[in-house]
Amino acid sequence: MLFLFGLIWSASSLADDAEQQKVLDDLLEQVIFPPTAQQLALLEKALPHPASAVQLRLDALRIVSSNQSYAEKQQLLNTLLQSLKQAQALISYLDILLLKAELVYVQQDLAEITRLADEFTALVADSENPIQPRQRFALFNLIGRLHQVLGNYELALEFLTKAGDEVTVPTSIQGRFRRQFVRMHMARVLLKQQSYTLAEQMLTDTIEQAKTYQLLLLLPELHLLLGYALQIQYGPTELALAAFQEATKIVTGSQPGRVQMLALNNLGSVYFYRADYAKAEQYFLKGFKVAEVLESRFEQHVMLFNLGYIQVKIGDAQSGLVQMETAYEIFSKLAALPDQISMLTYLAEAYQALGDTANEAKVLRDILEKREQEVRNTRENLIVEFQTQYEAEEQRLKIALLQQEGELKQIRIDKSARDKFWFGTLAVILAAALLAALLILRHVRHLNLLLGEANNKLQMQSLMDPLTNIYNRRALQQYTQQQNDVLLMLDIDYFKSINDQFGHEMGDSILISLTQHLAAMLRKEDVLMRWGGEEFLLILRQVAPSQLDTLVNKILQRIQANPVANIPLSVSGGLVVITDPKAELETQINHADHLLYQAKAAGRGQIHSDFAKWFKPRA
Repeated sequence: MLFLFGLIWSASSLADDAEQQKVLDDLLEQVIFPPTAQQLALLEKALPHPASAVQLRLDALRIVSSNQSYAEKQQLLNTLLQSLKQAQALISYLDILLLKAELVYVQQDLAEITRLADEFTALVADSENPIQPRQRFALFNLIGRLHQVLGNYELALEFLTKAGDEVTVPTSIQGRFRRQFVRMHMARVLLKQQSYTLAEQMLTDTIEQAKTYQLLLLLPELHLLLGYALQIQYGPTELALAAFQEATKIVTGSQPGRVQMLALNNLGSVYFYRADYAKAEQYFLKGFKVAEVLESRFEQHVMLFNLGYIQVKIGDAQSGLVQMETAYEIFSKLAALPDQISMLTYLAEAYQALGDTANEAKVLRDILEKREQEVRNTRENLIVEFQTQYEAEEQRLKIALLQQEGELKQIRIDKSARDKFWFGTLAVILAAALLAALLILRHVRHLNLLLGEANNKLQMQSLMDPLTNIYNRRALQQYTQQQNDVLLMLDIDYFKSINDQFGHEMGDSILISLTQHLAAMLRKEDVLMRWGGEEFLLILRQVAPSQLDTLVNKILQRIQANPVANIPLSVSGGLVVITDPKAELETQINHADHLLYQAKAAGRGQIHSDFAKWFKPRA
């Protein structure tokens, strides 16, 4: 435990020893963050008499590498940062802030990542801040990685490129390593942008350079990303499997980390999908052990759940289901509602495979309840979000108006004073005052116009799904139901299996492809929206009963006839015809959702209504 309270530093005592700082920077770039106790000991041995500024960085490194909780580490670092800020030791303040940002990045703390991205961007924009040349690379690459997590991909690439430009000696060992680090994260952004071919080429080149210059620290993560790129483009090929196998290897002197854990889980999912349960179990168990060491509770219970599913598949249904239920019980306390619903779907599939309809129905009811809770949460969050935005804009407008009012008062005071000496200039002063008033009025109107445009833009953004570029469930508030309208709720079958097997990027590609096919079949007056996750709601206007068979069969046929990356697709659905426009719309949608789960329980690949059932064409 480090006791940092009550310490006071003066600016002069925090002199930046450039030589020692360079030694520390070079050593830190040879380890995966956060460093182990053994690696910390080597750092301290290399710097037996550290300058005060270097000692502060070593103290902060001890905090982030300690066994304390994330919250405790945050509190200690914040105390240290506050003391440095009060002492106006801005160079050391930035050093410690960069270490804190690395901790936040590893924890994927989105709220803190957003705050730090804004603070770092402001630091870069302020030319008076004393950012040292040695800090610029770390600062730019961290800003880029933080924006990557937040989904600001263009900003991420901009700052990662700036980080690459800070490599002043690209042929040195440090220069080559830094370029490798930047290119790895640029490839990660390209994967998020679905530029898979470009990402594959960048990763392949970077891996070759790493082998050529024996810079092996980042090789596992490079292979993991390459495996994703290959799998998304070509499916579970031997090349993708080989890349994932390379990602499981541990660099000499390191311990298994998050990269190895994710690679092992991905390999287990591949073999589970191939029904090679022995190999799947082997990789899930290895991944679970790594997750235990890393104290990654979320991934631990995902893999325990998968191991339970394997037991069900190989015939030990009772033990397997107990393990699945136990893993889900803990997982549900850690995961968001969409992840809980996804895992419950697999639990329902396990019960369905055993013919346990009672427990399957119970799980399906749980899914319905959680979906309803998700709807309620979305509504509440939307209300709070719009209220906050409105109040902020209103406050900014009030401040602007008050400032203009103060300016106007000053004009009037000046006018009165000048009247005492120069009565003859009254006409000019009055004209100036009138002009000022007109300008102020024009400015106020302009502010009101900008506020209206901003509100309209925010409202439109809140109604659109950023991935598929179609409406989201919030857009339902603009819909007025009419008689003979059709509500069709669709859900992609086995979508979680596809995500586990091929990665979330492939899942995103499937959602985009399905959206395009559905949109191509709809009329101008129809509405298509992403209801949540892999679920879509179609509102088909004024459909004659005689047209239903043709329309539904066309949807099922088109989806089956258009696999994505050789992955066959099918959907299950629930269809409701609006017979009473005055009926509660939410009730109608819940009924369509209920019919969808009937279709799931009946074997998938079909659409149910109260009066008919439709099935996908037989292969």
